[in-house]
Amino acid sequence: MPPLPLNTRPNLRVPATPAGSYSRSASRLPTNAQQRRSFDSSKASPFTATSQNEQHNWSTATAPSTSQPNDSEPLCFSHTSVETSEAAEQPESCVDEGLSVASLSCAAESSLYSSEASQKDHNSVTIKSDTSVKDAAGAICKVLNRLASTFVTALQLDNSHEAANRAVKALAVSRKYIKDAATGHELGFYPLNRTNLYGEEDPNLFAFLAFKTLLAPGVELKDHDKTDLNVSTSSDPNKIANAIICIVKERGQAIMKAGGGNALHVAMTAVINARRRLKRSHSLDLMLVPQWITENTMDTLGRESKFLRMNILRSGLNGVSVNPNAALSPV
Repeated sequence: MPPLPLNTRPNLRVPATPAGSYSRSASRLPTNAQQRRSFDSSKASPFTATSQNEQHNWSTATAPSTSQPNDSEPLCFSHTSVETSEAAEQPESCVDEGLSVASLSCAAESSLYSSEASQKDHNSVTIKSDTSVKDAAGAICKVLNRLASTFVTALQLDNSHEAANRAVKALAVSRKYIKDAATGHELGFYPLNRTNLYGEEDPNLFAFLAFKTLLAPGVELKDHDKTDLNVSTSSDPNKIANAIICIVKERGQAIMKAGGGNALHVAMTAVINARRRLKRSHSLDLMLVPQWITENTMDTLGRESKFLRMNILRSGLNGVSVNPNAALSPV
């Protein structure tokens, strides 16, 4: 069939549209009025379009990885509370001990890292002012049965020093458990100040790096010394620190006694001060071995009294043993 001329139209009959009816094909094409109405409606609700866009961006955002930590990497000391209702603390740094404490995620990210945090929550102990001392001691021993050391945090939630007091008491009870379980083993610890929210060392925030150890040959823990350091609430931490350094330099071991939370706060502050000075000047450290003792105070108090006795021993940095009889130059 030859093509039709351009000016020729086929004879197609289009049925007339009766009155009151409509054309379906015509209704599919928007008129100018419909286009205007559609444009006006999109302008009238810009919030809907924005919220949809935001929803899309949020749904396609990459979530943080929740994979388990690599077994080949060293497991950092993390944070576990003896009491399950305890809130997570801010991460802190332990540069003096060469350790890094695993930081906990904030509340908004806790669900994303719950699997990783649950695995780390068995390697350290957190003690509050109302924590049972025996329960805390059992938790410390449980960690030390499978690890070389554990990080004990004294979580201070008020103005008292009861959390640190109970932490040191728990360490003393843990030492007894360890000595009863394995002859010759001792529990030692390093006291240190934790950092606050501003990254500064806070003298009221304490933590303790506890570990099982064997004393060096020839070293014995003394019950008494010719200069026992009896620490009270009114003692000066700087003077106690000076006395610790002098006695350790002269005899290799110092004995310090304290009773009560406030006196123990002064004692730990003095030891931390002495540790800092010895590490800076002699590359040496001080470790503490705690023990409960009962003394007869009938003449003064009318009863027997219990104290915490801490044998302060010389040690190398990062736990390297040193000769306890080596001479030291003045600090």
